[in-house]
Amino acid sequence: MKMRSVLAALLALVMLLGVVAADEKTTVSFWETFTDAQHEYLVKAAADFNASQDKYTVEIQQQPTKGFTSNVYTAVVNGVGPDIIFNY
Repeated sequence: MKMRSVLAALLALVMLLGVVAADEKTTVSFWETFTDAQHEYLVKAAADFNASQDKYTVEIQQQPTKGFTSNVYTAVVNGVGPDIIFNY
């Protein structure tokens, strides 16, 4: 999947999630295991997106590949899990 397709899907999901809380700024947490170059691209894309409007904030968090699934499960159980995950 191309990075642009991933980004388009991410932004569409952010907008969909934002419909729920129309009066408040919605923060969407995105955990990923992409390469450093891909991570940098996502961080820039998220910063550009965040600067373009005031209803949503996308937070990109690069996670270690080792133990990623276990960390996601633990975070979700504790109520601090991400909104979107991408284990690449």
